[in-house]
Amino acid sequence: MEKFIILYTPKCGGTSVSFQLNQHYKDCIHYDYKRPEQNNFTIEMFKTAKGYLVNKNIIFGHFIYCKFPKLLFKGYNYITFIRDPFSRAISHF
Repeated sequence: MEKFIILYTPKCGGTSVSFQLNQHYKDCIHYDYKRPEQNNFTIEMFKTAKGYLVNKNIIFGHFIYCKFPKLLFKGYNYITFIRDPFSRAISHF
């Protein structure tokens, strides 16, 4: 199976995608929904995380692009979803 880092902004259909991924790849997914201020990690922490993530082919959630550096996560493909900001703002109401 290929490896993916899937990051997206809220209100872009992530729950629907997550549901489908869970149906087929439940044991291979790591969910990461930490707030941006919690994304400040050291290289040592990344190496520890990489050890934990060795059996995870999909990293999925709301996080900043640079959280999982390409240097340590070689072979992962990046996927993101975006949404028109106006329609996203309207959907809150």
